[in-house]
Amino acid sequence: MNSGRFNWVSWGTLAAAVGLLVLAGWLSQGLANERDEHQIGLTRQDEAPPPPTVTLASTLGGPVRAGAVLFLWHRANELKDAGQYAEANQWSRWITDLQPGFPAVWYFHAWNMAYNISVTTSTPRERWFWVDSGVRLLRERGLRYNPRAYMLYRELGYIFIHKIGAYSDDMHWYYKRRLALEWQELLGVAFPGQDPVERMRLVAEAPDSLSELRRSDPAIAELMDELRRTGYEIDINLLRTIGRIDMVPQSRAAELYQNGVFADTDFFDRSTLPPPPDDAISVLIRSIRDQRGSSREQALEAILNTLRKRELQDRYNMDARLMWQMMAGVEGDPDLFGYGPLDWRHPASHSLYWTTLGVRAIEDGRLISQADVVNTRRQILHGLQAKFHEGRIFFDPLVQDPRVRPSLADRSSPVDRTLSASPLRYSSNLAFAQAYETAFQRAIEVVGRDDVRGSAQAYKGGHENLLLDVVLQSWLSGDFDMARQWVNRARDLYAREPHNIRSGRYEQDLTTFVTELFVDNLELLRNINAFITVMLEQGIDRGLLEGNLESYANFRAEAEKAYRRFMETRRDDVAAVQGRMQLPPFSEIERQIFMELIVGKSQFGRPLPLLERHRVWTYAPGYLREAAYPQVADELRRQCEAVGFDFETTFPAPTPMAAQ
Repeated sequence: MNSGRFNWVSWGTLAAAVGLLVLAGWLSQGLANERDEHQIGLTRQDEAPPPPTVTLASTLGGPVRAGAVLFLWHRANELKDAGQYAEANQWSRWITDLQPGFPAVWYFHAWNMAYNISVTTSTPRERWFWVDSGVRLLRERGLRYNPRAYMLYRELGYIFIHKIGAYSDDMHWYYKRRLALEWQELLGVAFPGQDPVERMRLVAEAPDSLSELRRSDPAIAELMDELRRTGYEIDINLLRTIGRIDMVPQSRAAELYQNGVFADTDFFDRSTLPPPPDDAISVLIRSIRDQRGSSREQALEAILNTLRKRELQDRYNMDARLMWQMMAGVEGDPDLFGYGPLDWRHPASHSLYWTTLGVRAIEDGRLISQADVVNTRRQILHGLQAKFHEGRIFFDPLVQDPRVRPSLADRSSPVDRTLSASPLRYSSNLAFAQAYETAFQRAIEVVGRDDVRGSAQAYKGGHENLLLDVVLQSWLSGDFDMARQWVNRARDLYAREPHNIRSGRYEQDLTTFVTELFVDNLELLRNINAFITVMLEQGIDRGLLEGNLESYANFRAEAEKAYRRFMETRRDDVAAVQGRMQLPPFSEIERQIFMELIVGKSQFGRPLPLLERHRVWTYAPGYLREAAYPQVADELRRQCEAVGFDFETTFPAPTPMAAQ
């Protein structure tokens, strides 16, 4: 009797267990779809174990952990709504430890740091700490746990393009300088004549480890030992130190630094400057750089490129090969068509990198919304738009802007004051116009697919504005055929839009069209930059080249007049050392443009041959030659030697320097 009852209960229990397993299997697909939809799942890209708190959380029962996360999430939102951002930050961190595979909390946590906590602080360093913390949280932690979470890629790209790259934050110039300094140290300075795409390829194809590199070439092993004898290990500290040493030749402060002037000033933080010029590492690197293209310099670059590749992967969670592919393009990949020479000191380059990964995550995912596709593609366009408008960078972290405000100096450390005041200027790069056009066509193609069913209208307003900017920049550069080509493109697509029918602007001739466009948009920072550059380049081409100082002075006066008028409208913008929409000092802009042109570059006009640049140098005002000579002398000497010219005769040193 008891045995039969026991068997009945046993078989009943077994049947119930089997039924529950079947039910669990049936439900598992639905749960998997839910995980895909919300991008939830503890999947790390690397093999490193999770932190102890995550390991502990994983041992808790599901209901217990879920209840804890729900409570913490509710409390973090309450604190955020109450304006208690620091407290909300701590609660959010606990959630990421308990549930690292939950992308929404990483999103919340990063946004809170970059946008909410940062603006409650007062100094540039404090603000940058929180903005950078938001970036690092997503880049170095959140995305390692959630490599398929396209929302995190897009959010990281947005912080770069908006919080750092835009102009809404009072301290945005400080953010831009910190980012530029960090990446100039890491990837080095592109010397004149170097192709930035080729430089990135060498990093991408560098050996994965120093031991592998050392075995590859006895000369490299010998140089590694020589570097160690200067007191440095072959590590990231050496990489950044050499990065700072390489900044010196292209700095206005090069001569002051070589003469040891910085040693007695408290305005510069020694930790951000290169070692003294007589330091063993400085002497060694300078001796190698003086032999440009030699086997020793190639060995040095091989060492640096391996260090760069490892640092990109280990710290920044970035793939050097993908960075290169974004620049050069990959045949057959419509999303890697080749953006062009991305400058990684620019926030838009980083936005493009992370948003491109977001595009890939969306394409690889099973459950996507129309809004996700449209908005992620739009952010690619925003990044390329920024590269077109501001893709060229002029940055000198070793010198100060004379307009430092005492109020900031009183409450900031020396390094903060230095970086807040270091000259930084963006200017347009027409090379990215075609990249934007290609990305626009790709976006239209994707949103029109049956699995997306989006509308191309989402992109057309921004596209027309970009086309008009290309027309304006082409016309200012004197390339009227190019301007006509782009205005015809805009007319074909948008002339029948209601706002254009009302204005009738596409019925105007090219000159009237551009003039009205320029007048209507002169208050934009990018347009005043373009106008000043064109005026100064024209002054050099039509004035100094002809030996007509009066003509140069007239062009310069028009540029300075526009500069002063623009700056007058920004007089009250004093929240930061360089106001949100202000320009560097006019003398600094003039010096940068003169330096670019004298070494054979030009933003808008034609690059001048060496003999014509000799004439420009001969007639240039003394203050321009003195300001430019330390930075351009080495490059001009190489150019003269390449064609058999005597450098000292072709580009003589300014008289005060010659006397010294």
